[in-house]
Amino acid sequence: MQHVLRLSQEELQKEAFEALQCQKDARHKRITSQISLIERELAELTMLEIEQRDMRLDTQMVSSNSS
Repeated sequence: MQHVLRLSQEELQKEAFEALQCQKDARHKRITSQISLIERELAELTMLEIEQRDMRLDTQMVSSNSS
């Protein structure tokens, strides 16, 4: 009866492996999510920098035309 209640070494190893895989999957999802966030933020910053550059160019053109 004790033999039936105890998990075999193979079953314990299988459960440990599955637990590690779950941790690895969770870590992978978290990292992927963080990368996506960084990509979106970089794209937004790039668009803001382009808008600022365009505004500076427009201001320079107006200044040079009024001279």
